Amino acid sequence: MESTPLLENKDKEDKSKLGNLLKANLVFIVFHLAINIRNPLLTQYLYKRYYDEEFDNSTVFSKTRNQTSKCYVNKSDPGYLLQEKVQDLTSNCQTILTAIGYSGAVISCMFLGAYSDFLGRRFLFVVPLIGEVLKFWLLTVVIYWNLDLRYLYIGEVFEGITGGYNGVILASYAYTADNTPPKNSRTLGIAVIDFSAYLAAAVSSVVTGFFIKDLGYLYPSITTASLMLLALILVVVLLPETIDSDRRSQYPSPGKAAGAYVLHGFANTDLMLFMFLVPNGIAAPLMPALRAIMSRTAPAEMQGK
Repeated sequence: MESTPLLENKDKEDKSKLGNLLKANLVFIVFHLAINIRNPLLTQYLYKRYYDEEFDNSTVFSKTRNQTSKCYVNKSDPGYLLQEKVQDLTSNCQTILTAIGYSGAVISCMFLGAYSDFLGRRFLFVVPLIGEVLKFWLLTVVIYWNLDLRYLYIGEVFEGITGGYNGVILASYAYTADNTPPKNSRTLGIAVIDFSAYLAAAVSSVVTGFFIKDLGYLYPSITTASLMLLALILVVVLLPETIDSDRRSQYPSPGKAAGAYVLHGFANTDLMLFMFLVPNGIAAPLMPALRAIMSRTAPAEMQGK
């Protein structure tokens, strides 16, 4: 006979794992503090760099370096034309940075989200956060040594490869879904994530301007990079994995399939062609498993159509 009622087990499964949600939201708050301080910091730093370059190269303003903070409003003033050029350069640089980062993240997030069912949710957090840490510290290096602004493109490549901001958002929603039942609690959990983002944005909006004004650009950049590193450490140390080994075993390893096709592509002998059959045979259940997963997402009335 069963010693535990089935309904009691069901009730336990339906309860939200509050401890996991609190830890995840702590990570999310730290992450968004770093993001929301860095974004205006980057904009102001780019503007300052282009402003200095354009006004230093101008024959009219090269001898009057104390005009950096001046805002020109008279359209006939030569300074106004330079100011407009600086704004265009700043906008163009930010557009390029965004295009590089987000174009790569679109592809990487597709794979990260799918493979997190096999590799785990912590993996889904860690990989994008590593990319963000590298990007944030690269900005600090550029500021400290006054390097060419094009080095910032490398940071966006890191973000694109690892998923960056969008990857962390994906991880947050997936982790919340794992720790809440698919009813009212899940809606509340996702609402709390959004509230954490708004709270971090409000706090950072208050302090960022004073931070830059009093300490310049270097120390705020060090602070944001340190906050992002702290978020990564919190994930590694605090967050428990929500995908257990039994659930992972339901998914064939995508690495085996990838290895099989890489071996097939580089095969230049008969032996290598036959060796392709070994990993390919192990990975054979991958496609039926993927079809089954996709089939479960379709409503019952659409099955078989």
